[in-house]
This record gives sequence, C-alpha cells and structure tokens, in this order.
Amino acid sequence: MQKRINRFHASLPLLCFARGMVVMLMAVSLVMFNRLGMGNGVATLVTSLFLLPLALRPFLSPVMETMGQRKWWMVLSLVLFGVTMYVVAENMTLFPDNWKMWVAFAVASIAGACFDAAAAENNRELLEKRNYGVLKAMVPCKLMAVVIVMGVMMLLAGNMEVVSRNIEESWTLAFKVATAIVLIIAFLLWAAVGKMSDTGRNVAVVEAWQQRKTAMADWWKADRRWLFALFVLFFPLHEFFLWRGTLLFLVDKGSIGGLSFSPQEMGFAFCTVATIIAMAGYVMGVECVRKNGLRKWCLVMALAFTLPDAIYVFLAYTMPSELWLVTVCLSVEQWCCGFGIVAFILYIMYGNGEVCEKVHLDMCWSLVIASIIISGCLTGVMQDYLGYRRFFIAVMAMAIIALCIAGWMAIKRKE
Repeated sequence: MQKRINRFHASLPLLCFARGMVVMLMAVSLVMFNRLGMGNGVATLVTSLFLLPLALRPFLSPVMETMGQRKWWMVLSLVLFGVTMYVVAENMTLFPDNWKMWVAFAVASIAGACFDAAAAENNRELLEKRNYGVLKAMVPCKLMAVVIVMGVMMLLAGNMEVVSRNIEESWTLAFKVATAIVLIIAFLLWAAVGKMSDTGRNVAVVEAWQQRKTAMADWWKADRRWLFALFVLFFPLHEFFLWRGTLLFLVDKGSIGGLSFSPQEMGFAFCTVATIIAMAGYVMGVECVRKNGLRKWCLVMALAFTLPDAIYVFLAYTMPSELWLVTVCLSVEQWCCGFGIVAFILYIMYGNGEVCEKVHLDMCWSLVIASIIISGCLTGVMQDYLGYRRFFIAVMAMAIIALCIAGWMAIKRKE
C-alpha cells in the first residue's frame, strides 16, 4: 500500500500541471476570440463565464467523494475535457448559430471543474505538516501549463496565421494540438493512479451533502469570517485584471493603444519567458518563508505583489516596440508576482499552523475564482471605455488599495 501511495505522490507535478492546463485552455480562448474579431468586452465576459463551474467546488466535492472512485473521476473528466476541445477545434467560427462550439465550451467547463474538484483533495492530503517540497512543486507545475499550453498554442497559431493567412484554420490546428496534449496527460495520469486503492468515502450522497452544508454554514459563522472572505476576494483582484488586460494589450492594434505584437511574440514574451521567471520568484519566496518564517517576509511579499503593477503604466505610455524591452518589463513584474503570491497562498492554506480543513480550502478557492470571474467580466469593458493607459492606472490604484487591505488585515489580526 505504501508503495502505491508513494507512486501517486510522485505524480503530483503531473496532477498540478493538468489542473493548470484545464484553466489555461479556458483562458487561451480569450486571445482566440480577439483574433477572430470578437470585441474585448464580450470576449472577457464569455471567457470568464467559462470559469464559473470551477467556483462550485464546495458543491462538487461531495459528489466526487461518494459517486465512484475519485481517481476515475479525474481520468474520465480529463478525457471528456480533451474531447470537447477537439469539438471546439472542428467548429472554429464566431457565428451566433454555431451552437456546437458553445455547447462544447460549456461541457468542457463542467468537465474541468469536476477534474479540479477530484484532484484538489489529493493535493490537500499532501500538504499536511507544511510540506514545503509540495508547496514548491504546486504553483510552478501549474505555471508550466501556461508555458506549454499558452506558449505553444500562441507560437503555433501565430506562425500558422502568417503561413496560411487563415485565422480560423490556424486556431483549429492549435486547439487540436492542445487536445493531443490533454489526452496524453490523461493517459499518464491513468497510469499513475490506476492501481491505487479507492480514495472515496463510503457515504451516501445525501449525507455527504448535509455534512458539507453544515460545514459551510459553520465556516461562515466563524468570528470575522466576512472580513477574511473580503480579503481573499479583493486582494488578488488587481492581478487578475492585469493578467487579462496584458493579453489584450500585447496583441491589440497600436491605434487603440496596444503594442501590436503577433500571437507568437506575445507567447514568447509573456507566456514563456515571463512565466518561467514567475516560477523562479515563487520558488525563492517559498524558500525564504521556509528559512525565516512568513512573519518576516509578509510585508515585503505584499509590496512585491502590488507595486510592480506600475510597470504596465510605463509600457502603456511609452509603447516600446522592442520585444526584448517588453519581455524584460513583463519578467520583472511576473517575478515579483510569483515571489509575493507565496504569502497569500500560505495565509489561506495554513490558518493555525497546520493545513486547513477541506471546506476552508474549497471556500477560499471559490472566492478566488469569483475574483477571477468578476475581473474578467469587467476587464474588457473598462479597457474599451478607459483605454489602456487609464486602465493600467486604474489597476495600479486597485493594487494600492489591496496593499492597504493587507495592512488593515494585519492590524485586525493583532487586535
């Protein structure tokens, strides 16, 4: 039994990569819709709604735990996700009556949410007793999904646009390649977990739902829980605005304030180089906390997570055309983001020195996804109305407010 468990522990990087890949394929559709001619406001709204099922993890988890084995939920839902991505590739058009593509995206969103809910509990079990090795692996492996999925898809689609002069055909090929990657990961995951014992609970669905309902009610009734929930919801909000805004800013035309980069240039600068630098920042942040404790680095990490957003204000006003300069600027901000996010993650995961209860992690995940959805619904509208310069100034103001919220939370915690 121990050998089987260790075998699954060794597959943690693969599992984290798969979770990041599911989210990234939903996010890469933002650039695809932009290239196909959809307005930024509509594109950010639609792609944000794709993530809505991910916010339902507290309600999906009891189903994952009681209806069959959790390991097969992971494999089968990931296979379904890959199949629906292929359907999207075969129906690559923005015509309103193209119901097949929209249904495929809806099914993919639900399948991705089921996979994430089933996989989340396995990650939580590995986080017991502040396992810093697991912490180091989690986020970099998810960020590697950005490099492999978004980086490869942007480079492939961008090059195909140049060769074929057909945007729909280019993105069709990119999504077919992504489908192949998803199915390969599903096969590797099946090989890793296929011989594990059943990890589900022997509890009826109704009983599991009742237990989860009671646990969620108790979570919200805790002292100052509303304050903690607002912090989780609003502290990372500026970064989510920034992330989507950056994708559009890099590829939009110069006439509307964008940098007019090709998809492959954007894939190289933001989705590859800057993301790898973000991994390095995160690993360094975890190591700093491991050696000196979170209290010593909390303020530094909060500053690193917020103030470097000013780099995008600089880019919006200077509008450099040199790829190397933009790549350096994006890399600096992403390194700071990776370094600073460590404090936020640890604050959520370890409330009392040990890994928090499952309901706490699920509720925090839902709040973070809600933050992503809120920012996505508003990013395109704000960018269209304000323009990129004032948009990034607004994001910088949100970052300063987030820093003030973090300071206020620190004061309240000491009272």
